[in-house]
Amino acid sequence: MDNLLHQCTQLYGLVAGLRDSVTRALTTCAYTKWAAEFFSYVAQAAEATNAYLEKLASERNPARLQTYRDRIIILTNAWRYLHDFLKPAVDAHALNTPYALVQLLNAQLREIPSFGGANVIVGLVPTLNYYQHRHQRLRELLQNMQRVVDGCPRFEQKIGFISLPYSRCRALFVNCLLYHELGHFIFEDLFLSARLYGALRPDIEKEFAEKIPNLGPDEVAYLAYQIIPWLEEIFADVLAVKLIGPAYTFATSELTDLMNRDDPREAIRFGARHPPDAMRLAAQLQALTKDCWAGCPDFEGNNKWHPIVTLANKPQSTYLPPISWSEKRRNALWTSTRDILFAHVASMHELAEEVLGASRTNPFIHYEQASRGVSEYLAHGIIPSVLPVDGDPAQMKQVHPTCVLNAAVLFWQRGMPELYDHLEEKQADGNKVAERANLEGRLQSWTAKAIEDWLLIRARTKAQLRVPEVL
Repeated sequence: MDNLLHQCTQLYGLVAGLRDSVTRALTTCAYTKWAAEFFSYVAQAAEATNAYLEKLASERNPARLQTYRDRIIILTNAWRYLHDFLKPAVDAHALNTPYALVQLLNAQLREIPSFGGANVIVGLVPTLNYYQHRHQRLRELLQNMQRVVDGCPRFEQKIGFISLPYSRCRALFVNCLLYHELGHFIFEDLFLSARLYGALRPDIEKEFAEKIPNLGPDEVAYLAYQIIPWLEEIFADVLAVKLIGPAYTFATSELTDLMNRDDPREAIRFGARHPPDAMRLAAQLQALTKDCWAGCPDFEGNNKWHPIVTLANKPQSTYLPPISWSEKRRNALWTSTRDILFAHVASMHELAEEVLGASRTNPFIHYEQASRGVSEYLAHGIIPSVLPVDGDPAQMKQVHPTCVLNAAVLFWQRGMPELYDHLEEKQADGNKVAERANLEGRLQSWTAKAIEDWLLIRARTKAQLRVPEVL
């Protein structure tokens, strides 16, 4: 029984520490509504858990010792798993995140069928990469905890957890990569992995029946779950492009450049869970072409666009298998595995469109209507929240945020020469790194403010107030 007391005490300390962390965060920082609600849930669950642990330790009934241990394991699993979710989320308060982009992402998420009440919480991580933290296991563990602990609130939020590098917390353009992580959240929440397994299974059985003796369910599952993560990445890329257009593709290119891979073969090599950059960009270009972006004149002369197209057009036959695969495995499995994967890429485009539903508005429609005006405003340092109709300032229309975002990204990619020409500080030098970085920061701030204005007007719309027309 002394060991039981020790276990209860140790878990009590862990839970109290997490409770104090979220309570302190809520009293000192501002968060999105759904993040604050999640932290409040954690604080309430912590109070209930520690009250239960005190009760459990005081019973000291030897006949129920195994029951006590089983329940402590359930609680420990829940709080240990929750522990790793909280620190990134607590660090990501409103002043430490691309707040406008996060709000826009969640607004678009809630327009997707089956996700009307969903939200994602953004966290900060120490690595130079973006992540989606698998949430189904957390939901399961918290439900188990609620069944054990008297008075523990039920975890009813439909939320996902995605993270960005802490060093890029205030950037706007590169954080369009969060939309890819949103795709992973949707993929997991809809259990699309099981659906893909059903689609892959007959192809695997047919392709490998003669190559693998005694091919059974375990072997089929092993091969399928080599392919499914690659297809999930393609799905997330396509969904991101469908939601915000080429701003996502340019963000992908920026992160790839930042990684600065020394070996050019890495761009055509599969990873254990990621397809090559060339394949991912090819899928994005296909989605952009379908949405009419490919012929956009604003891509002409863009120094970033040509390398993207060049890499995306690499022949699929040149793609290399994961470096972790042995020579024996490559010789036996690679060609067939690759061919099955290629045969299912088109279905990821269809799946993304199916998930988004018929109500999705193609971002190019908004871009085509207002991008010129947005670029002109940005060139003069004006926040492009609204534009005059046919040049008449008496009639103003609000600009859709995906138009603002894509127009700003393309303006930035062109080098912002018009902005330098119109700056009052005539001494500004576009060739100086510090000055350029400062100006890029201002451009992203103007873009973020225009997005915030759209969100504000949108909120007023829900309150049935009169608002401007939207371009």
